[in-house]
Amino acid sequence: KPVFFGRRGRQLVFGLPGNPTSAMVTFLLFVRPAIARMLGHAEPGPEIFPAARAADIAVKPGRTHFLRGVVAGRGPVLKVAPYDDQKSGVLRSMVHSRVLIIVPADASRLEAGREVEVIFMDITERKLMEDELQRINVELDGYAHTVSHDLKGPLSAMAVAHDTLEDFIK
Repeated sequence: KPVFFGRRGRQLVFGLPGNPTSAMVTFLLFVRPAIARMLGHAEPGPEIFPAARAADIAVKPGRTHFLRGVVAGRGPVLKVAPYDDQKSGVLRSMVHSRVLIIVPADASRLEAGREVEVIFMDITERKLMEDELQRINVELDGYAHTVSHDLKGPLSAMAVAHDTLEDFIK
């Protein structure tokens, strides 16, 4: 906030916030998809992926929040946590964060371990993470195939089986 969009003839005009991180996040959410559409991409919007929260999240309800977040830990489940300092002038958060965690407007507190939606800020990062998660899921399939072959979400039976195996091994 604030964001402006308009047209001047055939030109698209975007007005982005003045704080650096706010401008970057707004660019990722609105400008990059507009550019992708102009380049002919059929589905230019940011792709949304499921993840599990590695930490509790508390925000002021009333509007959708896009929190800068880090990938927390390794395993068959993508786990994310919000970057510690969410102030809009903190450029460091854009350097260290890999995802935007979407917090719905009606939420004020989201508990750790529950599913949340995220947007990867870097397309290359997303592809690397997908490949790593798939590799781990393939490795675990031999141990957990009797539980489930559902590898679609962070709270799937495969993820639960992985956590159970991990606890058993410890």
